[in-house]
Amino acid sequence: MKKTGIAMILVCFLASLAFAGGQGEKGADAFPSRTPTIVIGYGAGGGTDTAIRPIVAEMEKFFGRSITVVNMPGADSAVAADYVLNQKADGYTWFGTGNSALAVMLKLRGLSNTDWREWETLMTVIGPSLLVVRKDSPIRTMDDVIEYFQREDVVAGVTGLGSEPHLFIDEVHSLSGGRSITYTPYGGCHPAAVAVIRREADIAPVAMSAVLDFVRAGEVHPIAAFGTTEPVEIEIDGKTVSIPNIGAAYPPAAHLENIQESWPIYVPRSVPVEIRRKIREAFEWAVQQPSVQEFADSRGLLVSGVTGEEADRIMSFVESNVGWALEAAGIAEHSPASFDIPKPEDWVWPPAGWNVEY
Repeated sequence: MKKTGIAMILVCFLASLAFAGGQGEKGADAFPSRTPTIVIGYGAGGGTDTAIRPIVAEMEKFFGRSITVVNMPGADSAVAADYVLNQKADGYTWFGTGNSALAVMLKLRGLSNTDWREWETLMTVIGPSLLVVRKDSPIRTMDDVIEYFQREDVVAGVTGLGSEPHLFIDEVHSLSGGRSITYTPYGGCHPAAVAVIRREADIAPVAMSAVLDFVRAGEVHPIAAFGTTEPVEIEIDGKTVSIPNIGAAYPPAAHLENIQESWPIYVPRSVPVEIRRKIREAFEWAVQQPSVQEFADSRGLLVSGVTGEEADRIMSFVESNVGWALEAAGIAEHSPASFDIPKPEDWVWPPAGWNVEY
C-alpha cells in the first residue's frame, strides 16, 4: 500500500509538470489571445509617440488584433516604466521611450531603478534632432545662437531633463561659455516646440520627426541638426531647404553628430522567452512593411529594426556614452561609476557574465 501511494504521488507530480509545460507552449502559441497595451512614456505627438505608432499599427495586422496605445508622461518616462514593470509578466504590456532614457538616464537621475538589462529592446527608427526657434526670432544661425547664449539668460524647452536633446543643447551652451540657461521640461518634443511658438521658451532641441509639420508650416525656424554627419534636407512648398549638421554649423560640437536618437519598444525580460519571440517576430515583420518605410521617409528617419543581441549591444554602448555625458553635464544624481558603468574608452561587449536567452 505504501509503494502504491508513492507511485501515485509520482504519477500526479509528473502529470502536473506535463500539464504546466503544455500550458506554457499553448500560451505562447495562442499569444495574443487578448489586446496588448503599449505604454509610451511621453505625450501624444512627441518624438517617441510618432516613431512608435506606425510600427504598432503594422503589428496589429500581423497579430490580427488591436493594440492599445496609452501615453503616460511623467518623470521623463519613469512613471510609465515602473507601471509596466508592475504589470503581470505575460507579454501583454509593453513600454516605449527613448533609448538613452531607459539605457541609463532614469537610473542615474534616480527616477527609476530599471535599465536596459531588464528589458528586451526592439529598435524602431532613428533620426536627427533639430535646434529650433520661433519663426520671428532674431536668431537665424548657430553664430546667432552662440552670441545669444553669451549675451542673454536663456530659457530652453526640452523633452525632459537628461534626454538626448537636453544633452545636445547643454553641451553647446557649455562650449559657448554662455550665461545662465534654464531648462523647462515639457514631457515631449511636440509640446516643447509649442512652448517656443508661444514664446514660453527661447529655443528648443527637438526630434525632427515630431516638429516637421511646424517646420514646413513656418511656425518654427530650424538652426542646426544633431545626430547626423550630413545636412538635413526638407521639402517646403516645392523647395529644398538645407539645415546644416551641427559639426558644420558649430565645429566645437561636432562630436554630437554621433549621438542618434532612437525610440524603441521594450518588453520586460521577465516575460517568458517564447512570448517575447512572438512579439519580436511581429515587430520584425512590421518594420519591413511599406507603410513604415513611407512614414520614415516622410519624417527624415531611418528604419532600424534591430533586435536581439545587437540591440542589447547598442543599448550597452548608449549606457556608457550617455551615462558619462550626463555626469559631465552635471545632470546625473548618481555617478556612472557607482553602477560600474565603463567609460566609453573602456567599453566592451558583452559585459562580464552576460548570459541572455533570445
